[in-house]
Amino acid sequence: MADSVDFCPYSVLAGEGSCGTPVPQGTINNICFLLDIVTHTNAEIVVQRRRYANDRQPDIDDDDDDAEEEVRPSFTCNVDIFELKALLGLYYLAGVLNMNGVTTYELFDKDCGVAYFRATMPQKRFTFLTNCIRFDDKGIRQEKRERDRLAPIRELFDKIVNTSQQLYTPSEYCTVDEQLLAFRGRCPFKMYIPSKPGKYGIKIMIMCDSKNYYMCNAEVYTGKGSIPSQKPL
Repeated sequence: MADSVDFCPYSVLAGEGSCGTPVPQGTINNICFLLDIVTHTNAEIVVQRRRYANDRQPDIDDDDDDAEEEVRPSFTCNVDIFELKALLGLYYLAGVLNMNGVTTYELFDKDCGVAYFRATMPQKRFTFLTNCIRFDDKGIRQEKRERDRLAPIRELFDKIVNTSQQLYTPSEYCTVDEQLLAFRGRCPFKMYIPSKPGKYGIKIMIMCDSKNYYMCNAEVYTGKGSIPSQKPL
């Protein structure tokens, strides 16, 4: 098998991959979605960067001595699609390692942290991008929220579920049940279920393959009527 070759996402949008090979429409759609996230995130970065107006001069905390004055400190610069994919990769890695209860400081600690995190980006950059990442147009979010309380991440959530369905055929044994995703931050549909280990969190109705626990379908409970009783599995 030939080695895979990375290609420019902007060439993919034109329908041309490595060595001039045609690119599947699904790949183009995914690149477009990532570029939309980049646009929405950079819009938030511009807003957040103003908070560092007094820190634009070079200092010992700046990670990049070549950063331009208007984007100092350097960890407040705009993100591109490659760095966004690296950030999402770190999120995925944290999930694979079951480190959802680990602090950012611990993840980046040079003695007991994960080396992949330190090798990918500085801790300040990781924290800043995590605070700024946006998956929708904030300008029309309120209008969408009137119809769907999951609007800020709806497109992302649906893509994850659709991809899970496209890449796997479940066995004849499936289970439908609710899961409380432990979460204590701000969320209008956060629930309190004392019988659950985490007690506070976001309730998700999930259909999984009983043999290997693979998620086949899911829907977030955002309030009464958010999960239709007649919705096909």
